[in-house]
Formats: sequence, C-alpha cells, structure tokens
Amino acid sequence: MLVCVLKEESEKECDAEIVKYVDRIWLDTKGTISCIRQFIVSVPNGSKPLTRIRMLIPFKRVLELKDLSGTLLDKNYVFNSLNTGNNEVNRHDPIKKIGNIKYDDFQNVEVLYDVENLLLSTSVMNQASLIEIQRKDNGLQPGNLWVIRLSFVITLVWDLLFEDNYLLEFEYFNSFKYKDELSKLGNRKLEIPLRKIFNSETKQGGADIFLYLLHPLQGRDFNSHKETVAKHMFEGKEGEQNYQKFVWRGRIAFPDDEFLKLDKTSWQLKGYAVNPSKRQEAFEKINKTWKETLKNKRWVFWSFMIAIISALLALASMCISFSLKP
Repeated sequence: MLVCVLKEESEKECDAEIVKYVDRIWLDTKGTISCIRQFIVSVPNGSKPLTRIRMLIPFKRVLELKDLSGTLLDKNYVFNSLNTGNNEVNRHDPIKKIGNIKYDDFQNVEVLYDVENLLLSTSVMNQASLIEIQRKDNGLQPGNLWVIRLSFVITLVWDLLFEDNYLLEFEYFNSFKYKDELSKLGNRKLEIPLRKIFNSETKQGGADIFLYLLHPLQGRDFNSHKETVAKHMFEGKEGEQNYQKFVWRGRIAFPDDEFLKLDKTSWQLKGYAVNPSKRQEAFEKINKTWKETLKNKRWVFWSFMIAIISALLALASMCISFSLKP
C-alpha cells in the first residue's frame, strides 16, 4: 500500500527520514479497505527544513482522504493508549490547532492539524495515486520531529479465486509497475526512507502494519509475523466484538537493513480471506433449489399417478359400458 515517500525537488537538500511508521488496515466483505496511516518525520540538525511530503500509493483511486492529526491530542482516542500508541500530550493549543506530544519515547513531537496548518490533497497518476501533505508554516525545522495521522479508503483490493475465497496482496516499496509515475515525480534521491527500527533494544520506532478482517471474514495462510485478535475500530474506538488481526514488522522482515527503501526492501503482504456467509448463502440456495426440485418431482409424480388413475377409470368405464350393451 505504499510505493515510496518523496520530497519536493526544491527540498532535495533536506535529509528527512521517517523514524516511525504505522499502517492500520480494515478489510470488509465488499473488498474495501479503510486505512489509518501514522508516521513521525525527523529532520536532523544541519539539514534544510521540510515543507511537503508526497506519498505514492499503488492504487488508482484514493477516496475520503482526511487529516486525523488532531486525534493525537485526544486522550480517549484508542490508538493513543499505552497498548496501541503510547503517546502523552504535553501541550495543546486548540485555537491555533497545534500541539506537542511524547510518542513512543520520542520527545517534543510536533502536531499540526486542520486546514489552518495543513493542506492535504490526492491526485491520480496513471496506475497510482499521489497523496500530498503540505505544512503552511515555514516547514519542519532541523532537530525537530513531526507526527502525521491521516486516513483514506480504497475499494476493490482483492482478486476472487472462487465464490467465497479472495486473494489479498499489499505491496510496499516496489516500483515495478510505477516507473512512469516515479519519473514524473523526480529521481530516487528525493526518497524519504523509513528507518526500520530506531532503537532495537527498547523497540522504539519501527515500521509496523496491522490488518483487521471485519466480520464475517476469516483469514488463512497470511505471511504475517503474528496473528491475534482485537476490537479496534476504524473510528478510533473499541468495538463489541473481536476481529482477526494480522501483524507485520519491518524489523523482522528485513533484519539486515537499516532503512526500508524503494526496490531495496520490496515488501509483500499476502494471504487469503474467506467469507463463510457466502458459503452459507450458497448452501441455503442449494437447499432451496433442492426443496423446490423435490416439490416439483412430487407434483410430477402425483400428476402422473392421477393421469394413470384417470386412464384406468376411463378404461373401466368403457368396459362396463361395453358389457352392458345388448
């Protein structure tokens, strides 16, 4: 679900990197995915500032793009809790729509939200889509951190194998199908790499992907690093029922790489989603057809028997009539 992250050509001297990255993906029975994407951008001392981020997405249409960065300052939002985000609000100015948080042991992380501070846009580029995030101030300054949380929706992401089984394949950092799009966006020197893990001992940072299969979907043969269950909902709340949850981690997938980068660390997430309700629907349809067939067979049988009885009665009547003739 990500080809790469790029800077603008005008900011090519900025040495930005992403020190934490999380995708949370929900898949429903219609083949629609809803994604919450959250990441921290770092600009080191001595670098140039960063104003704009461009993300190339390997789908033709990205719908319902929304800025959720303001939820980072909401203590009741489920993905801010100790178990899911571990962030602590240090400062919040609701008038200026800015704040400062401690997140996953990263200190003094900037939060900007709303149209007063951020401009979000999406556009189609041949076989892909481009998400652009632009700061309206003077950019992220050297030595600072900036966290972004956004959401979007993508439709029809699976391939039907047969009636109730679907193949899912999500790709990261693979340019094979998107050479033309990348050439229009600039060269590979504009890529903002993702650091695999910031601190391997404390597991600070990292690139993690979570997939939730909404009821009644069931997953099998996923190449994930962990399978569990969770009640997390796309709306940032806890639901009433557990969903099947699959987890992928960059530090496990690429143990020998410091950064996740275009083509160097092509990452494919795949598996099968089964919809048991379709199997039940098919069974009910077969059962209904069988009952109707059986009913029709019975009707044909009794119609045939009535016809035979009628013929016998007619024959008997003819015989009686013939025997009564003088």
